[in-house]
Amino acid sequence: MGEIFCKTGNFLQCIAVAASVFTITAMALDRYMAITQPFGLSRCLCFNRKTAILVIIFVWIISVIIFAPILFVRQLDSFDLPADIVFCLENWDHMEDLYPRKVFGIVCFTVMFAIPGCLMLWAYSMMGRKLCSVRPPFDNDEGSISTQQSFRLVRERKRVAWILLLLAFVFAVCWLPYNTVNLLRDAGTHINIYCTHYLLLLGHANSALNPIIYCVMSRNFRRSVKELICRTRINFECRRNQRIRFL
Repeated sequence: MGEIFCKTGNFLQCIAVAASVFTITAMALDRYMAITQPFGLSRCLCFNRKTAILVIIFVWIISVIIFAPILFVRQLDSFDLPADIVFCLENWDHMEDLYPRKVFGIVCFTVMFAIPGCLMLWAYSMMGRKLCSVRPPFDNDEGSISTQQSFRLVRERKRVAWILLLLAFVFAVCWLPYNTVNLLRDAGTHINIYCTHYLLLLGHANSALNPIIYCVMSRNFRRSVKELICRTRINFECRRNQRIRFL
């Protein structure tokens, strides 16, 4: 039973990380299409409900395929410490050399960080460029809207562009250390296991930091969160008052 949990537990953790990274990448491409081609035919065909479901399924299938080797190299090893302790470790000793492990590390680094990172950086950069370069729709209608409103719209667009670039930067900062350490470990470099665990937490922090960035830099997001909290509080008060009247 311990061997099964050793293999499946680490396998599920790996595919969850991969699915998270691929989902964030798909969301970046979705935003790119929404901003650069909001009414284009490709937007309607590529990101409808059916396609979104297919993308999610594809993301999980690719994640499972990439980390399938984990099921074969993870195993229980015991060490003669003050007590007989069993650890769940990756064991590549049955391979003739380090070549398969190096290939696995390079593939994981490329598919899980390099390609998604480049795609997000490109998508967010293009979105920021689009937002900053497109003139407001009222620029050609002199006198229709005040200049102050024009400046406000341009300022909002630049803020959105900075948010998008910051999202790409945070992704790189959170996931680069973990993927670099894994690449070095697969190349045969000794890495402290605790270092890997902490860097994995840093990678997962990327998903937690995204809403914080939206909240700090986006007025609309803060307003929506405040309305949601107020609506929830009002519903709670109404249910409590109804319960009191019933009693």
